Amino acid sequence: MHALSADRWLRSVILEAVRRRAIVGVETLFGYAYEAKRVQALVETARVEGRLLEAVEAAGGIPEPIPARDWRGELCGSSTASNAQIRIVVEGVCVSLPALRAESREHVYDAIGVGIVALMRARRIDLKLPPEVRLALFRQQAADSADRAMWSAAGKARKAAGLPPPGSGRSPTRAQTKRRSEAATKAWAGKTRRA
Repeated sequence: MHALSADRWLRSVILEAVRRRAIVGVETLFGYAYEAKRVQALVETARVEGRLLEAVEAAGGIPEPIPARDWRGELCGSSTASNAQIRIVVEGVCVSLPALRAESREHVYDAIGVGIVALMRARRIDLKLPPEVRLALFRQQAADSADRAMWSAAGKARKAAGLPPPGSGRSPTRAQTKRRSEAATKAWAGKTRRA
Protein backbone atom coordinates (compact mmCIF):
# COMPACT_ATOMS: atom_id res chain seq x y z
CA MET A 1 0.00 0.00 0.00
CA HIS A 2 1.45 3.33 -1.02
CA ALA A 3 -0.85 5.54 1.06
CA LEU A 4 0.79 7.16 4.04
CA SER A 5 -0.27 5.60 7.31
CA ALA A 6 -0.70 9.11 8.80
CA ASP A 7 -3.47 9.74 6.26
CA ARG A 8 -6.77 10.44 8.09
CA TRP A 9 -8.79 8.55 5.50
CA LEU A 10 -6.65 5.43 5.91
CA ARG A 11 -6.85 5.65 9.71
CA SER A 12 -10.65 5.93 9.54
CA VAL A 13 -10.81 2.87 7.27
CA ILE A 14 -8.62 0.91 9.70
CA LEU A 15 -10.73 1.99 12.69
CA GLU A 16 -13.94 0.99 10.91
CA ALA A 17 -12.45 -2.35 9.85
CA VAL A 18 -11.34 -3.13 13.40
CA ARG A 19 -14.73 -2.02 14.79
CA ARG A 20 -16.44 -4.49 12.45
CA ARG A 21 -13.92 -7.20 13.41
CA ALA A 22 -12.72 -7.40 9.83
CA ILE A 23 -9.71 -9.42 8.84
CA VAL A 24 -6.82 -7.08 7.98
CA GLY A 25 -4.35 -8.78 5.67
CA VAL A 26 -1.04 -7.00 5.10
CA GLU A 27 1.56 -8.02 2.53
CA THR A 28 4.94 -8.19 4.22
CA LEU A 29 8.45 -8.28 2.87
CA PHE A 30 10.42 -11.46 3.21
CA GLY A 31 14.04 -11.96 2.36
CA TYR A 32 16.56 -9.28 1.56
CA ALA A 33 17.32 -6.48 -0.90
CA TYR A 34 19.78 -8.21 -3.19
CA GLU A 35 19.63 -5.89 -6.19
CA ALA A 36 20.79 -2.29 -5.80
CA LYS A 37 18.05 -1.04 -8.12
CA ARG A 38 15.38 -2.44 -5.77
CA VAL A 39 16.76 -1.30 -2.42
CA GLN A 40 15.10 2.13 -2.35
CA ALA A 41 11.64 0.76 -3.20
CA LEU A 42 12.00 -2.10 -0.71
CA VAL A 43 13.07 0.22 2.10
CA GLU A 44 10.11 2.51 1.38
CA THR A 45 7.77 -0.48 1.28
CA ALA A 46 9.14 -1.78 4.59
CA ARG A 47 8.52 1.60 6.23
CA VAL A 48 4.93 1.78 4.99
CA GLU A 49 4.37 -1.85 5.97
CA GLY A 50 5.59 -1.17 9.52
CA ARG A 51 3.42 1.92 9.88
CA LEU A 52 0.39 0.04 8.59
CA LEU A 53 0.91 -2.88 10.99
CA GLU A 54 1.31 -0.42 13.88
CA ALA A 55 -1.82 1.51 12.85
CA VAL A 56 -3.91 -1.69 12.83
CA GLU A 57 -2.54 -2.74 16.22
CA ALA A 58 -3.05 0.78 17.67
CA ALA A 59 -6.70 0.60 16.56
CA GLY A 60 -7.08 -2.65 18.50
CA GLY A 61 -6.92 -5.01 15.54
CA ILE A 62 -4.77 -8.01 14.85
CA PRO A 63 -3.19 -7.78 11.40
CA GLU A 64 -2.59 -10.89 9.32
CA PRO A 65 0.90 -10.41 7.83
CA ILE A 66 1.39 -12.48 4.68
CA PRO A 67 4.62 -12.55 2.64
CA ALA A 68 4.10 -12.02 -1.11
CA ARG A 69 5.44 -15.45 -2.03
CA ASP A 70 2.92 -17.08 0.36
CA TRP A 71 -0.21 -15.30 -0.80
CA ARG A 72 0.76 -15.62 -4.47
CA GLY A 73 1.36 -19.33 -3.93
CA GLU A 74 -1.98 -19.86 -2.20
CA LEU A 75 -3.88 -17.76 -4.73
CA CYS A 76 -2.26 -18.99 -7.96
CA GLY A 77 -0.45 -22.20 -7.02
CA SER A 78 2.97 -20.61 -7.62
CA SER A 79 4.98 -18.44 -5.24
CA THR A 80 6.37 -16.61 -8.28
CA ALA A 81 2.99 -16.00 -9.92
CA SER A 82 3.08 -13.18 -12.45
CA ASN A 83 0.82 -10.15 -12.37
CA ALA A 84 -1.09 -11.66 -15.31
CA GLN A 85 -1.78 -14.80 -13.26
CA ILE A 86 -3.00 -12.73 -10.31
CA ARG A 87 -5.25 -10.72 -12.60
CA ILE A 88 -6.84 -13.90 -14.00
CA VAL A 89 -7.64 -15.25 -10.53
CA VAL A 90 -8.83 -11.95 -9.06
CA GLU A 91 -11.09 -11.18 -12.03
CA GLY A 92 -12.32 -14.78 -12.06
CA VAL A 93 -13.15 -14.92 -8.35
CA CYS A 94 -14.44 -11.41 -7.55
CA VAL A 95 -18.05 -10.58 -8.27
CA SER A 96 -17.34 -6.90 -8.88
CA LEU A 97 -14.21 -4.80 -9.17
CA PRO A 98 -13.69 -1.04 -9.07
CA ALA A 99 -12.89 0.92 -12.21
CA LEU A 100 -9.12 1.32 -12.12
CA ARG A 101 -6.47 3.24 -13.99
CA ALA A 102 -3.85 1.01 -15.59
CA GLU A 103 -1.02 2.27 -13.34
CA SER A 104 -2.86 1.40 -10.12
CA ARG A 105 -4.49 -1.87 -11.23
CA GLU A 106 -1.48 -4.06 -10.39
CA HIS A 107 -1.27 -2.70 -6.82
CA VAL A 108 -5.03 -2.95 -6.22
CA TYR A 109 -5.12 -6.53 -7.56
CA ASP A 110 -2.22 -7.41 -5.24
CA ALA A 111 -4.21 -5.98 -2.31
CA ILE A 112 -7.27 -7.96 -3.38
CA GLY A 113 -5.13 -11.10 -3.62
CA VAL A 114 -3.81 -10.55 -0.09
CA GLY A 115 -7.39 -10.04 1.10
CA ILE A 116 -8.64 -13.23 -0.53
CA VAL A 117 -5.86 -15.28 1.06
CA ALA A 118 -6.37 -13.63 4.48
CA LEU A 119 -10.08 -14.51 4.31
CA MET A 120 -9.34 -18.07 3.21
CA ARG A 121 -6.94 -18.52 6.11
CA ALA A 122 -9.32 -17.02 8.65
CA ARG A 123 -12.18 -19.26 7.51
CA ARG A 124 -9.88 -22.26 7.02
CA ILE A 125 -11.07 -22.89 3.49
CA ASP A 126 -9.27 -23.67 0.24
CA LEU A 127 -9.79 -21.53 -2.83
CA LYS A 128 -11.81 -23.41 -5.43
CA LEU A 129 -11.36 -21.78 -8.82
CA PRO A 130 -14.09 -22.14 -11.43
CA PRO A 131 -13.00 -24.47 -14.29
CA GLU A 132 -12.68 -21.64 -16.84
CA VAL A 133 -10.50 -19.63 -14.43
CA ARG A 134 -8.34 -22.69 -13.72
CA LEU A 135 -7.89 -23.21 -17.46
CA ALA A 136 -7.00 -19.55 -18.09
CA LEU A 137 -4.54 -19.65 -15.17
CA PHE A 138 -2.94 -22.85 -16.51
CA ARG A 139 -2.55 -21.26 -19.96
CA GLN A 140 -0.96 -18.14 -18.47
CA GLN A 141 1.42 -20.23 -16.36
CA ALA A 142 2.46 -22.12 -19.50
CA ALA A 143 2.99 -18.83 -21.39
CA ASP A 144 5.02 -17.40 -18.47
CA SER A 145 7.15 -20.55 -18.38
CA ALA A 146 7.78 -20.31 -22.14
CA ASP A 147 8.77 -16.64 -21.77
CA ARG A 148 11.22 -17.48 -18.98
CA ALA A 149 12.73 -20.27 -21.09
CA MET A 150 13.08 -17.90 -24.05
CA TRP A 151 14.80 -15.22 -21.92
CA SER A 152 17.07 -17.82 -20.38
CA ALA A 153 18.07 -19.13 -23.82
CA ALA A 154 18.63 -15.58 -25.08
CA GLY A 155 20.80 -14.82 -22.05
CA LYS A 156 22.89 -17.94 -22.57
CA ALA A 157 23.31 -17.15 -26.26
CA ARG A 158 24.38 -13.57 -25.49
CA LYS A 159 26.84 -14.80 -22.85
CA ALA A 160 28.29 -17.37 -25.28
CA ALA A 161 28.74 -14.57 -27.84
CA GLY A 162 30.49 -12.38 -25.24
CA LEU A 163 27.62 -9.85 -25.09
CA PRO A 164 26.13 -8.33 -21.93
CA PRO A 165 22.97 -9.98 -20.57
CA PRO A 166 19.62 -8.89 -22.04
CA GLY A 167 18.13 -5.90 -20.28
CA SER A 168 21.48 -4.63 -19.00
CA GLY A 169 21.09 -1.53 -21.15
CA ARG A 170 17.68 -0.63 -19.77
CA SER A 171 16.36 2.89 -20.04
CA PRO A 172 16.32 4.86 -16.79
CA THR A 173 13.04 5.10 -14.89
CA ARG A 174 11.07 8.35 -14.80
CA ALA A 175 12.25 8.97 -11.25
CA GLN A 176 15.88 8.45 -12.26
CA THR A 177 15.47 10.74 -15.26
CA LYS A 178 13.86 13.39 -13.05
CA ARG A 179 16.67 13.20 -10.45
CA ARG A 180 19.33 13.45 -13.16
CA SER A 181 17.55 16.38 -14.78
CA GLU A 182 17.22 18.21 -11.44
CA ALA A 183 20.89 17.56 -10.64
CA ALA A 184 21.96 18.83 -14.07
CA THR A 185 19.78 21.93 -13.71
CA LYS A 186 21.22 22.62 -10.26
CA ALA A 187 24.77 22.12 -11.51
CA TRP A 188 24.17 24.35 -14.51
CA ALA A 189 22.63 27.05 -12.29
CA GLY A 190 25.75 26.91 -10.07
CA LYS A 191 28.05 27.33 -13.08
CA THR A 192 26.14 30.31 -14.50
CA ARG A 193 26.19 32.11 -11.12
CA ARG A 194 29.97 31.75 -10.90
CA ALA A 195 30.54 33.07 -14.40
